Amino acid sequence: MQTIILVHGMGQHTADSTKKTFTQACQQALGLYPELKDKKVEDYVNIEAVGYNDIFDNHRKAMADRAQSVDDRLNALGGLVSGGLGDLTELITRI
Repeated sequence: MQTIILVHGMGQHTADSTKKTFTQACQQALGLYPELKDKKVEDYVNIEAVGYNDIFDNHRKAMADRAQSVDDRLNALGGLVSGGLGDLTELITRI
C-alpha cells in the first residue's frame, strides 16, 4: 500500500487536524462516485501527517525567555560606544 505524507502549510495546524482535513476532502471526492461512496481513503493509502508548529513554538518561547530590552542590550556594550547612546536607545525604543 502506498503512503501519503502530509505537511501542513502556513497557520496553526497539528498533524491530526491536517490529516482530518485531507481525509474529509478525500471522502467527499469518493462520495461522488457510486462505486466508491462506501469506501474510505484509508482503504487505498496510508496517511502520515507531519506537524511542526510545536518546534517553532518552542523556539519562539526560548527566544522570548532570553529577550532583553533594547536599552539593556545597548547598555551592555559599555565603553564600546561613546556618546549619544541614551538618545539612540530612546529613539529605537520609541520606534
